[in-house]
Amino acid sequence: LEKVGACDPGLFEKAALHITSLEDLDEFLPQELSNILLAFSKAGISNPVLFKKVADHVVALESLASFHSQALSNTLWAFANVGERHSELFQKVANHVVALDDAGGINPQEMSNLLWAFAKCGESHPTLFEKVGDRIVAANDLGGFSRKDLSISAWAYATANISRPLLFKKISDEVIARRNEREFDSRYVAQLLWSFAAIGHLDADLFSSLESAVANRLHEFNGQGVTNVAWAYAVANIDGRNLFDDQS
Repeated sequence: LEKVGACDPGLFEKAALHITSLEDLDEFLPQELSNILLAFSKAGISNPVLFKKVADHVVALESLASFHSQALSNTLWAFANVGERHSELFQKVANHVVALDDAGGINPQEMSNLLWAFAKCGESHPTLFEKVGDRIVAANDLGGFSRKDLSISAWAYATANISRPLLFKKISDEVIARRNEREFDSRYVAQLLWSFAAIGHLDADLFSSLESAVANRLHEFNGQGVTNVAWAYAVANIDGRNLFDDQS
């Protein structure tokens, strides 16, 4: 649907009309419902009636045991990405996840997507953030987290204004340990620096370790990214003027 719809936007409208006209959505598998919303979201198409129809269906289910963690995280990500809100859905998914052992074996990308969706939509679920944060802190290492996952996770906690010093220390240590690897995408450098400054975890070693990433890729930053980086270094009381002065 996503690939075809990119060439024929009308297909999305027809699909939405068909799905929303159904009496119920029992014929759809959980992964199919998730994929439908994901396709609409990635295409940048918000259809409030469709999203509400799916959300109401999921909320009405007795259990979410049939949903794989990927389907749950993708569903909430789809809602957040197009700006759709459905608090009952978010709360049901969060309650399901926290009731599972070890956060249900959710992988790093799914974890960060869940956190991002809650923070993006302004939905609150302290127990979810606590359980996911505890799992990250308790991990032997964060090698399974991409730089994007690390940045998004930090952003979610900072945006939700949830201070978890051990969590931010764990993420900071991981970023510093990878300083000699291929650099962060500029978007996630700015996001990460902003997150640490906003939550008040001002790790000088972290900011220093990212100086080369900022300096070497400054031309890739958009205006908001440059503003966020400059603000973060200022809050951290680290002189970052040379990062910008050296650019032609």
